[in-house]
Amino acid sequence: MGIIYSQDSAHAKELAKWESLPTPQCPNPQRPYVYQPVPAMMYYATRPAGGGAVTFEEEIAETEIQVSNMRSRGWSDGQVEALQALEARETQRAVAAAERHASDRTLSERAQAEAEAYDATVPDHVPEIPETPVKRRPGRPKKTQ
Repeated sequence: MGIIYSQDSAHAKELAKWESLPTPQCPNPQRPYVYQPVPAMMYYATRPAGGGAVTFEEEIAETEIQVSNMRSRGWSDGQVEALQALEARETQRAVAAAERHASDRTLSERAQAEAEAYDATVPDHVPEIPETPVKRRPGRPKKTQ
């Protein structure tokens, strides 16, 4: 059990100068509560490639600059916001994949076959198919002098 001090004692009056929230020892604090936005816990939601449960990454941002940098990289202030950002990223990726599939209709048959073969190897939406390097035959030999 803790020590109880009288409200009129010098010790209790000194405690009241430093307290910012009411406590049983100090019901009338003299220091106002000031909200400080940093350090802040930041969240990033991800989902496994094949689907499944959402996982959250957590990281503490110590300064306002770190907070703004993390927000620019997709991190959020809370888990609900991180989940909404994940859904927005997935929707954006799905729309881009649908647009690619629509534009694939104008490709040659060989290019369409290549795109379908790549789509079969990846379980997620593919908004962009990576370029395959063109294999060139060796050219004319250099002249020797």
